[in-house]
Amino acid sequence: MNLMFSLCQSCNTQTLTILQLFYLLIAIEKLIRSRTETFITHQVYDARWNYEQRLIVTCMLQNEGMEAIPSDLIVEILSRLPVRELGKLRCVCKQWYGLLVCNNEFTGEHMKHTKRKPLLLLRRYSSNFLVEVKTNKVSVELTAIDLEGTVINNFRTVVNGPVHTFVSCAALAILCCMRSLYVFNPSTGQGLSIPRSSAAASFYTIGFGYLPKSNEYKIIHLFLVPSVGEGKMRSEILTLRDGEGVITDSWRSIGNCPQSVSASDCLCLNGIVFWEISRLCKGPQGKEIASFDLYKEEFKVYSYPVCDSTKYSMMGLTGFQGTLSVVGFAAETSTMDVWLMKDNNSGIWVKEYTVDLFCLGAESLIPSDYYSGDILISTKQKDLIQYSIRNQTSTKISYCRTIGTFRKPCLYYESLFSLHKIV
Repeated sequence: MNLMFSLCQSCNTQTLTILQLFYLLIAIEKLIRSRTETFITHQVYDARWNYEQRLIVTCMLQNEGMEAIPSDLIVEILSRLPVRELGKLRCVCKQWYGLLVCNNEFTGEHMKHTKRKPLLLLRRYSSNFLVEVKTNKVSVELTAIDLEGTVINNFRTVVNGPVHTFVSCAALAILCCMRSLYVFNPSTGQGLSIPRSSAAASFYTIGFGYLPKSNEYKIIHLFLVPSVGEGKMRSEILTLRDGEGVITDSWRSIGNCPQSVSASDCLCLNGIVFWEISRLCKGPQGKEIASFDLYKEEFKVYSYPVCDSTKYSMMGLTGFQGTLSVVGFAAETSTMDVWLMKDNNSGIWVKEYTVDLFCLGAESLIPSDYYSGDILISTKQKDLIQYSIRNQTSTKISYCRTIGTFRKPCLYYESLFSLHKIV
C-alpha cells in the first residue's frame, strides 16, 4: 500500500485505478530490468517483483517522482502495450498524456511493434428489415483477432449502406457505400464520415494507403466520366492526418487514371497502392496491375507475370517481405507459384518459389503487406492458413465460433492514430 500511495503522489492524481498502477509498476520494473538484460516483448505481462525491486522503485518515486524515469525508456516500454491499455494510461501523469495523445513519434514507434504482431480484421453486416430498410441503415461489426484466433477487440457502428467495398490499410478501415464513405480505427473505436465528392455522383473504386514518414493516410477515389473517353477514369485524393482527421474539406483532383479500374481490393506497399485489373479484350492473359505512387502522385500500369494462366484456379496480389508479389494456385497439381517484382521501374517479374500445398484446397488469397514472409490463404473448407514460404510450413488459424457469419478477413495493425481533431 505504501508503494501505491507513493505512485499516486508522484503522478499528482488520486484517480488512478488498480489496473493503471499495475501497468505503471510493470513499466518501472522493466526500466530496472533493462539495465541488466535484454527487453523481451512477450514478457510485458509477466512482471514479478521482489522486495529489493519494490524498495528501489519506492525510493526513486519518493525522492524524484516521475522524473526518475528517462523518457526514452518510457517510450520503449509503453510502445509495446496494446492500444486498449494505453488508453487507460493517459491519466497517469501529464507526461504520459502528452506522449499517448497525438504524438507522431510515439505513434510511429508503437506501429513498429504492432506490425510484428499483426491481427486479422473480420467484418459482417446486418440490417433490421422491419426498421432499417426504409432508412437504408446497415449495422457493421468489426472484430479483431490475433493469429492464434483470440478475440482482441470488437467494434460496432451503423452506416448509410449497403456497403459495396471494404478496404483496409495498416490500422484503418474504409467502408464504402454508394453515396457515403466512412473511415474507422477499430483499435480506438473512432469513426469519421468522409466528405462527398463533388465530381462524381457516387463512389466507384477506392484506394487506400499509409505514409509512415509523415504518419498520414491517403484515400484515392477513381470514377468514370463519359466525356473523358473509353477506359479512362478521373481520380481525386483526400489526406487524413493524426489528430486532425481530414486536413481539407474537399477532394483534390489528381488527373486521369490510364486504365479503367473496377476492383474491390487494393494493396499498399511502401507508399504505393496497387489494384488488380482485367482487360477482357485481351483474353486470359489480359490481367494487369494499376498502381498509384502516394509520394509522387503518379499512376503506372504493370503487366502480369508471363505464364500459362489456364493452369491456375486462382491468381492474386500480395506482399512478400515488402515486395509486390503474384501468387498462383494450381488445383490439379496442388502447387503454388510465387512471382516477385524485382524492379518497380521496369516491371520485371521473377518466379522465386514453387510450393507443394499438400492438398490444402486453397480458394483465395488474403492480400497483405505482412513482412514476415508468410502468406494468408483461405481454403475451401473455410479455414484460414498462415503459410511460411521459406520454411514450407502451414499453421491453421483458429477462428471465433461465429466466424461463419463473417466476410473474408484482412490483415490489420493496432495504432493510436486519431481520426478526431485534438484541440
